[in-house]
Amino acid sequence: MKEQKEKEREEIRKKREEERQARIKEEEAKERERREKAEHAARERQAAAEKAEHEKGDKEKAELEKPEKQKEKADNKSDKEDNDKDLHKKRKSKSKIVRKTKLERQVSSDEHVLSRYELGRTLGDGNFAIVRQAKLKNSNSEYAMKVIDKHKLKGKEHMVENEIEIMKDCHQPNIVKLYEEYETHDKIYLVMELVKGGDLFDAITQSVKFGEVDSSHMVKDLCNALFYLHSRSIVHRDLKPENLLVHRNKDGTISIKLADFGLAMEVKEDIYTVCGTPTYVAPEILSEIGYGLEVDMWAVGVISYILLCGFPPFRSPDRNQTELFEFIKAGEYEFLSPYWDNISSSAKDMIEHLLVVDRKRRFNAVDTLSHPWILTGGDTSHPQDNAKVEEMRRNARKDLELQARLALDSYQKQKEKRLAALSAA
Repeated sequence: MKEQKEKEREEIRKKREEERQARIKEEEAKERERREKAEHAARERQAAAEKAEHEKGDKEKAELEKPEKQKEKADNKSDKEDNDKDLHKKRKSKSKIVRKTKLERQVSSDEHVLSRYELGRTLGDGNFAIVRQAKLKNSNSEYAMKVIDKHKLKGKEHMVENEIEIMKDCHQPNIVKLYEEYETHDKIYLVMELVKGGDLFDAITQSVKFGEVDSSHMVKDLCNALFYLHSRSIVHRDLKPENLLVHRNKDGTISIKLADFGLAMEVKEDIYTVCGTPTYVAPEILSEIGYGLEVDMWAVGVISYILLCGFPPFRSPDRNQTELFEFIKAGEYEFLSPYWDNISSSAKDMIEHLLVVDRKRRFNAVDTLSHPWILTGGDTSHPQDNAKVEEMRRNARKDLELQARLALDSYQKQKEKRLAALSAA
């Protein structure tokens, strides 16, 4: 009897393993398909860039031939002038569609980019990109210019495509803005919002930890950005202090802006790709059981913990990654004394609702934004009126849920409009 049960359990384990392997193969097939599409898009980019440069030369030549003060066309203009103007309008219209869809058709030379922007000091660098401070020539406007080396990017083109397409559609104060995109033969230039305060990792290194008021404001900013993304079914997948930029306001408060959307993607079904940074990775990613938007909220819990005490909730004394992952999958952490002795129970309560192994029970962005610790701005200097806080919480949830519905509707309309523009082009 015992042998029979053991045999049945073994068969169940084998079946689960087969299902898991099948899911992994399916995800790998999807990844290959995405890469093939990215490669195809890259080939189209080059052809389109060459065409755009040729059209640009024709346009400049036509402009030079026009009188200095050209008036609106009169009835007696020649057929040739009418045709030139129609051609100019057609190109202008096409250019507008391009700026709303794909970056690759805007320019095909480094000289053009450098004629518009003066590049300054290096702000950061990665495996295939460098970020430099940039100034728009003949202007005081400053930006962050991300310069991507296409030769180093091979095999990861889809990451940049995702980053650009998602950032182009994001218009939220706590998300870094993307203003312009250019592509040349061997580089991609992204002109982004300049945030001068550095990243949160450096800020934590300098301050060690933050007070509850500052921490609450920063977590609120992060959750506002995630609320915006999650309402559109977009998961970031790489939340960590290095990807959160710090803006120091004139009143001394700190604002957070979310950056680096290289791993971000739209969630249509459970994802099985293992990715992220060990300290911040969610248990469901490690367990390979499928994941979604909830992984971002786990990372919010880890970041909140670090902000308040200066070190992460999940640690291996011997820096053993296997042991670290076991702690994460089990959700084993504690509020160590004396570091947490003076931290409010409200802050701990929010973290406890974020660092939940069962993703279905984990706080989402709405839950977190309507938590008392966020609503009261982390103010623990005097007792809170529980009835008033509960009313604030109900109203906040109601407003956020309405915003989520409106945001999703708006996002779907934007997608449809963009697809229609692509089809027309």
